[in-house]
Amino acid sequence: MNQRSVLSDNAQQERLSIQPINLSSDHVYGKEAEKSSKKIRLENTIAKALQLKATLGSVWKYIPGQFPSDFQNYTKGWNSPDKDNQRNSDNAQMFYINLDLEDSGCTRKCSHCFTMAGQIDIERGRIRENRVQPLTRKILNKVRLIEQIKIAQEELGLRSVRLLGRGEPTESSYLLEFTEKMAELGVVTVLFTRGHVVGNDIHARRVYRGYGIENGFQLAERLFAQNVSVIHGYSALNDTVHDGMTGIEGHSKESTLGLQRFVETGFLNHHPTRLGIEAPIAKINMIEFPVSYVFFQCIGISPIFNSYMVTGRADQSFFDKHTPSFEERLDLHAKIVYFMRQMGIKGQVGPYLGTKECHDVEHGLYIPSSGDVRPCTGYESIESIQGDLNVEDIRDVWAHSRIKGRQHICPPKLNHGFPLDYVSQLEDMLSKRSHLYDQEYQQIISGLGLQQ
Repeated sequence: MNQRSVLSDNAQQERLSIQPINLSSDHVYGKEAEKSSKKIRLENTIAKALQLKATLGSVWKYIPGQFPSDFQNYTKGWNSPDKDNQRNSDNAQMFYINLDLEDSGCTRKCSHCFTMAGQIDIERGRIRENRVQPLTRKILNKVRLIEQIKIAQEELGLRSVRLLGRGEPTESSYLLEFTEKMAELGVVTVLFTRGHVVGNDIHARRVYRGYGIENGFQLAERLFAQNVSVIHGYSALNDTVHDGMTGIEGHSKESTLGLQRFVETGFLNHHPTRLGIEAPIAKINMIEFPVSYVFFQCIGISPIFNSYMVTGRADQSFFDKHTPSFEERLDLHAKIVYFMRQMGIKGQVGPYLGTKECHDVEHGLYIPSSGDVRPCTGYESIESIQGDLNVEDIRDVWAHSRIKGRQHICPPKLNHGFPLDYVSQLEDMLSKRSHLYDQEYQQIISGLGLQQ
């Protein structure tokens, strides 16, 4: 084990004093985060990226313009090769299950959390508006869940299960039992995590000591051995902005150490990579994305920048106030597509900036911990429920729920920035502004020391 990644108990104990940021409707990310975001410039973002590269101990795995012709532009398990995503409506396969492992809650306060109706705190009997709400949510039995996943793997073509929540999956001691079962089935587990448990030895030991885990590095090693891929929530290179977007002061330090431990464990030593980062597109962090995109791709971490849906904690008023305008998002997306093509990365335009297009509705299902199946996390209404795994077989749910024909760029997002002619609008903007995009691209690769 790399001892430089294992912090002392004293240092970790200090981290346990981390407190939620005092948020308000005017400063949803905290005043300091919003002030700091206004000072972000290209030059200091490049400097932060190079600082992170040194912290991670990474090397440039890929050079712009020299990406391999067979480069797979996604994290293993999060997507599939193009040839596998070609489907016909008579023989649709279910490659992916998006899954809420259990109602474990979360110590983070991410304002963009997609959790259905933002109900975790309410349903777990926590205080809201001076009232204690009872826990009334039904929970899908874990044995039943594993049985249904096994059927999907054996009969429907299932390849990967993505653990999204509810809350933070690594805060649940059931995680390792689940990933072990998936490894036995030959199903890839994709873990969505904020990284703070892997980045905090006391937290890791407290949750996983019964599995022989004494620190976060050992947790990363166990996940690696069980064929887990990781999508690490990394909202910003700027530490203050990062903290603000998770609502926890000091989170960025734990998150960065968690990312470092995933790198040191070997998650980058695969193609496609087994390590990605994910960040929501917000006014407060979007200026970083051009640098972040080039940086993370070139060290071998797959970036997922996502314009969020109106779901969970991000209601319509939140979306309107804190999400960049359609014109700004279209411009950013076109810029990233330009960078992607200049770097030599092949791919179609999808809802995620510069990575592989989404096939969740086309080839997957979303199973909340209640067992009420939806097409994906973007379908929040009761009317979108496709079936109930508590009483129905997953084969029957899949048979009557699957979408016929090819998936559009993102069906749940059509009303929030992805109109039907989105791709043509993006290509038109790209043709008009490519000279401006090229100037910034050259500045970034020069600043990062990535010239061919």
